[in-house]
Amino acid sequence: LPCFAARGTKCRFGSLRLRTLPQENRRTSRVKVQDASDRIYQGRLYRLFDEARSSIVISMYLIRPGEDETHPVNRLLTDLLEARERKVEVTIYLNTKFKGQNPAKLGEGPWFERLRKAGVTIKLVSPVKRLHDKLIIVDRRFVMEGSTNWSVAAIADNLESATIIDSSELAETKLRRIGFFPIWGEEAKRVVTQKEEF
Repeated sequence: LPCFAARGTKCRFGSLRLRTLPQENRRTSRVKVQDASDRIYQGRLYRLFDEARSSIVISMYLIRPGEDETHPVNRLLTDLLEARERKVEVTIYLNTKFKGQNPAKLGEGPWFERLRKAGVTIKLVSPVKRLHDKLIIVDRRFVMEGSTNWSVAAIADNLESATIIDSSELAETKLRRIGFFPIWGEEAKRVVTQKEEF
């Protein structure tokens, strides 16, 4: 709820009391934010991938390729292959915690083989934790995050929210978090929960 009290004074909403901070005590940084929800998600992501110069990191709950090149997920994967042709480093972290599925087989299939052959690093997150991210970080600067999985339903049909944030500081924070993911086949790493900073 918005609070319109003067800075440094208290707001009261029923039993909830909020304190606004004086402007000089607030941590502020200028960031650019752009909506990428619903049907504009794919176009905005194409542009990010096409303009990537050094790195693309994807942390995704679900990537479900289709049968032909026009499938919306396949078109995104094709953009990753084109990024590799430009020597952009591409790393994908995949969830493996699905009921009744062998975690080791979730990164298999023709498209994943094409990606690996092109030099894309695919890391399977150990099923000791469920990876529920829908997160993309480009050039350690642009963060795209929201509810959109890489499936035809999410990209072409569902109502999905997504946002692009131009912030190197946020990108580095997200990358540090990813660095603690337990990876299938590697020694388990302790997952560190980030404390909210004010």
